[in-house]
Amino acid sequence: MVNNISDNEMIHDKHLIPDEAAMLAEILDGTADEVFLFNPELRIIWANRSARERFRTNFRDETIIGKSCPEVIGDCVPGISHDSDDSDYTAIKCGHECRDKRGGSIFCPLQVVRETGESCKAFEERTSENGDLIIHEISAYPSRISDSLIYISRDITKAWSIETELMEIRNQFFLLQENSIDILMILDSNFNFSFISSAVSESVGLLPEELMGRNLVELIHSDSVNMVSERITSVIRDQLSGKKIDEAMHWEVKLKDSRSEPVWSEIVVKKSQERPGMKSCYVAVSRSINQRKIYEHALIRAQQEWADTFDAVPDLIALLDRNQNILRMNRAMAESFRSLNEIPGRKKCFQMVHGTSCAIENCPHMKALQDGKTHVSEVRLDKLGKDLLVSVTPLMDRKSNVIGSVHVARDITVQKTTQRELKKVEMDLRNTLDELSTKSESLQLANSELSQYAYAVTHDVRAPLRAIHNYALFLREDLQDSLSDDTLLYMNNLVKAVIEAEELVNGILELSKIGFEDLILKPLEIKSFIGELTEGLNLETDCEITIIGPEFEILGEATLLRQIFQNLVLNGLKFNNSAIRRVEIHCDETAVADEITEGFARIRVQDNGIGMDERYFEQVFRVFERLHSNNEYPGTGIGLSIVKKAVTRLGGKIEISSQPGEGTCFTVLLRKYDAD
Repeated sequence: MVNNISDNEMIHDKHLIPDEAAMLAEILDGTADEVFLFNPELRIIWANRSARERFRTNFRDETIIGKSCPEVIGDCVPGISHDSDDSDYTAIKCGHECRDKRGGSIFCPLQVVRETGESCKAFEERTSENGDLIIHEISAYPSRISDSLIYISRDITKAWSIETELMEIRNQFFLLQENSIDILMILDSNFNFSFISSAVSESVGLLPEELMGRNLVELIHSDSVNMVSERITSVIRDQLSGKKIDEAMHWEVKLKDSRSEPVWSEIVVKKSQERPGMKSCYVAVSRSINQRKIYEHALIRAQQEWADTFDAVPDLIALLDRNQNILRMNRAMAESFRSLNEIPGRKKCFQMVHGTSCAIENCPHMKALQDGKTHVSEVRLDKLGKDLLVSVTPLMDRKSNVIGSVHVARDITVQKTTQRELKKVEMDLRNTLDELSTKSESLQLANSELSQYAYAVTHDVRAPLRAIHNYALFLREDLQDSLSDDTLLYMNNLVKAVIEAEELVNGILELSKIGFEDLILKPLEIKSFIGELTEGLNLETDCEITIIGPEFEILGEATLLRQIFQNLVLNGLKFNNSAIRRVEIHCDETAVADEITEGFARIRVQDNGIGMDERYFEQVFRVFERLHSNNEYPGTGIGLSIVKKAVTRLGGKIEISSQPGEGTCFTVLLRKYDAD
């Protein structure tokens, strides 16, 4: 294409170019930019090879030298002024419209230069023969050669495309970091922050600008700072030694929030790929695992509590797989067989317990595997010198397949020995003993629940405690005048301790009786019932009880209702430091309407006491759980356990709402009586 340009055109061009610019013209002929030199009348007095080649097709064999700007480049728009600034993308005002770099060919930068004498930069959009968009950067400025003007057009389509793509990527990145709940970080080779996303504000309460330039270690809580420092030091050492760092690093650490409180997080650090012209850096993502850690710690605590309970049970307990391998045994069984150091799974049940090489006849474990039911039998183990009541319950997986069994062996040696002695001495009571034995076996089957076991124990303990109490009172009364002050103090403390023990035993007995006795429900007028109950309480003068609401009937049982509302009222008065201790009981015939509470009435017991934190709402219903010492507020820690169990037995629900120092409200939902 260049060879087709006529010599006359070249000669004409060179004739107009000063001799001192000949070398520059030759250089400009070699550039891909389109370069024009215009006279003050905006006619072309010189054009480089790229410019001539572009317009060659339009003018056939005609030279473009001497042509006007409108003829070659495009129509000029009069009245253009130049809005000057330092930007590469200068705006051009055309008439009453402002066109930016996407403004196309509706303006004439040459007129701007001619009118203002200042350089001008603008942009032009063109369309190729294929219909593709082509973008040119236009530069126009005054020349030192007479009064001529220089016009340079450069194709920046590719750069524009790359810039647009980079802008899209940047926008996507900022959209990601603004909406991500994870903390996105870019760290330099020394693990200083060069970027950190806004999620850090929600996670640890710090602003990104507060951390820029600071080291990652400054974001780490003191519990984890040594570990993180050691790992960062190791990574930097490997980096300096030239060791390749390809694998992502996973750290579970505690970050510190704005109050220096720990926040558990998982940080994944990955070294970025090295590229020419880019500094080495690390990309890191931090995700909060605070909730997961809370669950993990709760699970560990629950497992430990289960293990402690498992070992605390005096019965002999073992877990077996299908092949009768002992997977686990509690301390009582291990000590009974002197196998505390036995490794679970190394011995089979029949080997350790019976000393046989195979399962015994009528083995309850084998029966449980066959029918999936609980089997109970009495076994005499001569090697232990004990009679045991053995209960075998099958263990099921999630698909209800039997995968093993739980053996619970209770020492009934005393009972069995007594039975044998009574049979020898009292032959005439054989029938009675047989009947008692049958009832005893039935009772032993029923005693599998902890509440019945507690009932039996507390019932037996109450009588000797009462005797100790009475004897202590007798001794104190008879010897009071002859006792020293220290001895009298000991006696008073003894009486106090026995009273506390009696209260504890009575509480356990009441708790166990809730699930032990038969339940007969009948309609009761709840407001009158609570009124009669509170009138019978021996209250101090600074106590006030108010019952609010209409009268209506609920379906309940008097003993359980008395345990519920007596405990709630007395609790509200006991844990109360107000000058006037108040308890308000609101009786609402209709609970908050939803599918779950439909058919229930709501009774709220509100006090003005010391209140409690929300985290203790579940804890207070557990047996023996206390939030205060016995010296602060005397008690057994059983009262609310009785309330919870009684409400559950009645088919109801109980909820707590409270704030420290603002009192407590217990909401009890009980079934309404429907005469229909």
